[in-house]
Amino acid sequence: MAALAVSSLTAAQGQVRSGEACTSPTGQSTAAEALGWGTPAWCAEFNGALNSADWVVYDSPGHAGNGRRSPGQLLQGNGALYLYGRADGTTAGLASRHSQTYGRWETRIRLYQGAGSYHPVALLWPQEGGGNVKSATGEEIDFLEVINDPGRQRPNFFLHTPQGQEQANAAVDMTAWHTYAVENTANGVVGYLDGKEWFRSANATHSPMSACLQLDWFPGQGDSGDAWMEVDWLHIYSLNSGGGSGNGSGGSGNGSGGSGGGTGNGSGSTPNTPPNNAPADNRNGAPNGGPGDNPNGGLGNDPNGGFNDAPNSGFDGSSNDDPGIGFSGGSDNGSDIDPGNGFDDFTGGSSGAG
Repeated sequence: MAALAVSSLTAAQGQVRSGEACTSPTGQSTAAEALGWGTPAWCAEFNGALNSADWVVYDSPGHAGNGRRSPGQLLQGNGALYLYGRADGTTAGLASRHSQTYGRWETRIRLYQGAGSYHPVALLWPQEGGGNVKSATGEEIDFLEVINDPGRQRPNFFLHTPQGQEQANAAVDMTAWHTYAVENTANGVVGYLDGKEWFRSANATHSPMSACLQLDWFPGQGDSGDAWMEVDWLHIYSLNSGGGSGNGSGGSGNGSGGSGGGTGNGSGSTPNTPPNNAPADNRNGAPNGGPGDNPNGGLGNDPNGGFNDAPNSGFDGSSNDDPGIGFSGGSDNGSDIDPGNGFDDFTGGSSGAG
């Protein structure tokens, strides 16, 4: 595919637009395809302006009060949503207004090498997530979180419930596209990476949960600098939409809670070229210049980071039953330092929505 100029990105403003038709993705190593989840109940393909009826765009202090979550750090283009975090901690986050208690969520994400102090996160958080909204239930599911990993090679899965914390991790090159999914039922939680199970627990969350996409800043934890997170799509499935993991099923809930952060029509203050800094930053709704074919994540033809149909999978781990993905699981059953903000009890842990 021809190189795509990053100057085509524009501010992802919160405008109302018609809903997008949901289709079942094929050929992208998804849990939905592997397990027959059927057609999504709701989807975001990021082909146009964000619908303010569907999204809470964070406009608030950053995670744990560090930095700032600004609507201007959300950009769209090339059929994707970009979250950009500046070296000063000005970053982005948003949450779907489509909540359900039990169900399935899946997203396709590509990361860029960047500051270890930034945590890219895809998570489930009670009722629309949001900047510094506290979880009254202490529940949280991070079905992707990257911690102090500037090379973006180690994804983590965290489950927070009143029973404690459980986690798993893998060895995967996240500078290539991968899918991350979670199924939450009354009988437990299962996590999937590229359609393959990598987390399972008999514990679960039991309140309405919203999918959140965040690029959270942890100053002093990892090297400083900027960071990018690129999201191709987000799909939400009900439990009765297709096959399951064998965990059983539970009723779905469709609550819609209070807004976790103000929606915003950001100015589109604009980043440098992802992931390597360009010499200019025009702050005019689109960054200056194009990224070329940089193998470290540029929007070019290189299979390590370009827009093509068969990027380098980059799997570098191993396990007995899948040589492509290596992971380890475990639990610490510890309490959060701040259960309202989703910090767990070890340095650099799960970021949560707070």
